[in-house]
Amino acid sequence: MRNAVLALLLLISCPSSAFSQEAKGAANVDVGEICLAVAHRWAGSIEDTRLIRSVPVPDSYRGTLEAGGCAAAQLVRESLLDWHLAYGNEKSADAAIQYLEGRMLAGKPVRADLISELAAITGKGSGKHARTRAKGQSVDALIETADAYRTVAMEYARAADFYSSPSLLAKAERLAEPSLPVGLLLRAPREDGKLCQVDGQQCELREKAANLPNLDDLDDRKWRDFDLQLAVARARIGGTESDFVAARAMFVRNDDPHYDTAGDEAYMHGDNFCDIGDASHLSNWKGACDEDNFDRRALSYWRYRAVFSAIAQAAAQEGLRPRRTEWDGEIALRLIEAEERARSSGLPELYFGAASYAVTDIRFATAERQYGKALRQFEVDPRPGRTQAAADLDRSLNLYWQAAIYVQGTTHPGWLRRIGLRYLEVSEMLEKARDPNDPLSPNHARRMAWFRTILPRLDELALGKFN
Repeated sequence: MRNAVLALLLLISCPSSAFSQEAKGAANVDVGEICLAVAHRWAGSIEDTRLIRSVPVPDSYRGTLEAGGCAAAQLVRESLLDWHLAYGNEKSADAAIQYLEGRMLAGKPVRADLISELAAITGKGSGKHARTRAKGQSVDALIETADAYRTVAMEYARAADFYSSPSLLAKAERLAEPSLPVGLLLRAPREDGKLCQVDGQQCELREKAANLPNLDDLDDRKWRDFDLQLAVARARIGGTESDFVAARAMFVRNDDPHYDTAGDEAYMHGDNFCDIGDASHLSNWKGACDEDNFDRRALSYWRYRAVFSAIAQAAAQEGLRPRRTEWDGEIALRLIEAEERARSSGLPELYFGAASYAVTDIRFATAERQYGKALRQFEVDPRPGRTQAAADLDRSLNLYWQAAIYVQGTTHPGWLRRIGLRYLEVSEMLEKARDPNDPLSPNHARRMAWFRTILPRLDELALGKFN
């Protein structure tokens, strides 16, 4: 029923004002033009894929975006980077996001202090200087600018996380620094009474500027996802104590008092996320769960939390408390699987649909956690035949293989390459740690052979070639 309603809503005609400013600005939608609120995902052709490194933005994408009108407004901007993560590399992805940045920021320099500009408009700050900053500006225009920064920064953060790239993370941070405070400021007050999980200046501004709008549900989720993606990327790429402190703070401000309950109870009492059956003690949770697409936010939160917890354990850093973080991955996978089963009725899409890459990310991070544990043991005593280190390495290889099951070389060779290279690296470590008199597992030998065979052929598969 929910899918049927969603399909109906997507077909409802709406005025162009329903689209975000960055979509309208890039699309040049005329005032009063009627567009269907239907998202169009772009995908490159075989020829586009052949040229992906030299032509990172194909004409089919560029032409749609630059021609304007409804087609441009309906174009899913993120589909360009999705294509690069699957078939390109770090350099091609960077070039593609730079193009998107040029379009969405219109070539203008980044405004480094949007929150102060907003304060000037809303009355915090006084005198000639404040009025000068406010001149020619509006609250809506500043919010729209911040949202454009967020959109581009999210793409840099996604690519940075996938490629473990400090340079791409720095580009994400450059746009996050001025935009995130605005997004945080516009959030609705939390149910638990915490008005905002930001610094005192922003809290004070929000209290004084009661006329500021709250984010709508969709935009709120986009800002939350951006914040959590940054947290994961910082932890994975930096790995220092300060990186984890900053990342934990991001999770704290995106937490919800009902998320932990969702992790324990969602889908446990019926076919729907918010069912509680006879569990009357969950009535308060159900009330919150039934509002404002809570299930979407909770699923996203648990996906990012699971990855972060695994990264923290791999680096021997503190995760999120008070929950035992080693179970975060299992909770997220249970929720995703139940959601996909409800959507697809157990069809193959459950394993190779849109959620498969989220599942892969969680399983890959879980394997990294086990590998990190083994490396620490091996550093203490690198002698061959150490049973515990070899056992942990073997477990991590099984987890990497489980991650590989959810991706295919034809649809996402980028993920398969990332997993396969790590699998072979861990295999070499296992050769150093295991007792040479112990036979190699037949499954492990077959998987090594498979990766060594398939990895050099991934680019050919992407182009539909075979011999």
